[in-house]
Amino acid sequence: MGKICQSNETNKLIKCDGEFCGDFKSKRRDGLLLEAVDIECSPQSEVYAPFDGDLYFWKPFGNHVNYECADEGVRIEGIGQWQGVQIIFFK
Repeated sequence: MGKICQSNETNKLIKCDGEFCGDFKSKRRDGLLLEAVDIECSPQSEVYAPFDGDLYFWKPFGNHVNYECADEGVRIEGIGQWQGVQIIFFK
């Protein structure tokens, strides 16, 4: 898979900080284990879709002070060989 963030050439995952890890099926801030990864991306960096897909929705994702994320995001669902794969971008 190609790079996802302009400032992260190798798609480096967010490191564990004792409360949260960016690894696949690792604990998230709400205690859930997700089949997902979280990739580091510096503010103001361009973000690239890692596969061909359709924009599925744009909706609030955060709005919780402890999560420290913006209240917007985008979800892309893969098409063609990527059908069934999805990615959610938020900041």
